[in-house]
Parts: sequence; structure tokens; C-alpha cells
Amino acid sequence: MKHKRVAVSALFALALVASTLLATSAHAEAVADNSSGATSSTETVGDANALSPSEKKLFYSNDRKQIEVDATSGDIVSVTPLTQEQLQSLIDANQPTSAFTETRLGAAPLGVSTGCPLTWFGCWYGKSSAYVNYQFTNGVTSGTWTSRQNFYTGTYYAKLCWLDPANTKKTFCMAERNGTNAWITLGQAVTGKKVDLSPTRV
Repeated sequence: MKHKRVAVSALFALALVASTLLATSAHAEAVADNSSGATSSTETVGDANALSPSEKKLFYSNDRKQIEVDATSGDIVSVTPLTQEQLQSLIDANQPTSAFTETRLGAAPLGVSTGCPLTWFGCWYGKSSAYVNYQFTNGVTSGTWTSRQNFYTGTYYAKLCWLDPANTKKTFCMAERNGTNAWITLGQAVTGKKVDLSPTRV
């Protein structure tokens, strides 16, 4: 009888150890899966090296300009001059349809506010007039702003970061400052992650 109790105890202990090992292994896999799911990368994109000499001159000038960026690669596609009238038309076309839309999202992170009443600050416009616009002040502001499409630099030089539309675990960040007086169009709606504004290019 005593031998049977020892054998049962030994089997119970063995089962307990096996159960613990399996649980530990499952937990380790869950942690590994969770950490791999959270993995993200940042890629620096969009230098001015591929631009033509005239585009490059305009890109580095303080003249009004439109900078077309491919949101899926970060490449600068083109840089073209803008008149004041063309710029104002773009700004007007990107205004929300109501004052309610401007304020309904409430408080935003430090360095950003809803609406863009002042054209000398940077503004990240929504993909259509149904979306709120965000105005940024000098410095680096990080956050998550969905459905962003066009950015106006105002009197600042700007670097933008956004999630790769094809892979949300990857963030694109501009290699060089754009601006001043630059209307940056990304061609499609993206999720903005960072705005870096400076009164100087460096």
C-alpha cells in the first residue's frame, strides 16, 4: 500500500511538472507572438536627390511650391511652383464643411490644435472637407492623426512621418525638411505619426 501511495505521488508530481512546463512554454509563445506583433520599423524616405535641377532649386527655395510625395514609398515625385491664388484655392478646398467638425474631437496632444486659422503655422489637412484639420507649432509633435492627405508648411520647414499605407508596422519619415510655403500632397490618405517644424532648414 505504501508503495502504491509513493507511485501515485510520483505520477502526480510528474504530471504537475509536465503541466507547468507546457504552461510556461505556451506563455513564452504568447509573449513571443505578442512582441513580434508589436514590432515596428522606421524608414527614412524622400530625399531630393532624384529631382531635376530646377525642381531641386525650387524645393530648397522659400518660394511657394507644391511637393508631390508618393505615400507608399516616400519618394518625392515632383516639385512645381504655386501662385498665391492657387495656394489659397488649395487651402480653401481643404476646409471642413462645418465649425462643428473642427472642434468635435476635443483636446489634442501638446503642440497641435484643431483647425487651421493661421496660415503661417503648419497644417495637416484631412482627406476631405468632412475631416478635421490639425495645426502644429514649432518643434516636434508625435501622435496619431488618421485620414491625413495634404500638409501646408506655412513659414516653417517641415519633416513628416506617417504609417506606410501598405504595412502599418512600418513608419516613413522624411529625410529632408520641406518648405517654407510648401503644399505637400501625399496622393492618398495616411495616418500621420509625427510633425517636425523648424524656422530653419537644419
